[in-house]
Amino acid sequence: MLNIVLCDDNTEFCDKIAKELKKKFQNDIIIHKFHEYDSDFKDYIEKNTVPAIFILDIDLHSNNTDGYGIARKIRKIRNFNDEIIFLTNDTLMSPNIIKHKIQPIDFIIKSDYGLGELVAAIKKGNKEIITRQEETDTGVLIVYKKKACYKLRYKYILYIELQGDSRSVLIKMKPNYMEGELEVVS
Repeated sequence: MLNIVLCDDNTEFCDKIAKELKKKFQNDIIIHKFHEYDSDFKDYIEKNTVPAIFILDIDLHSNNTDGYGIARKIRKIRNFNDEIIFLTNDTLMSPNIIKHKIQPIDFIIKSDYGLGELVAAIKKGNKEIITRQEETDTGVLIVYKKKACYKLRYKYILYIELQGDSRSVLIKMKPNYMEGELEVVS
């Protein structure tokens, strides 16, 4: 499930983007909308632990901060567990100025043509989040069968069933990870 956080001070544009993204990704998306960096947005950044793709208006007209300031807060509080996409109206802005510190996925010009770029950037960000989660998953069950050693990731084990003689167990794995079942004597 895609977890999107959209922050833009233009409520019409924000609603339009949210509607288009819901159409594009159908039921596989959750969108949290904010129109400024307020206490609710601050609480979301500090307390929500689900990795997200933040889509931030870099030209945010807020008393508290702009999109770049929000991105700095996200990186400081949440480290690099999330992905950031900047939206802007400024075609002359040089993204290289802030790219090295924040490491956003992309800078997208706000326009009707930018939706395709935004969708591509979201897909890229989602792939990065999934890869990061898989790389940090270290739980492994080590089993031996006929001198072969199997390292089975916990997240791919569907179930472990004790067989009748109490020394054998049947381990059922997710189909894409390992075909069939693995019966071992413990």
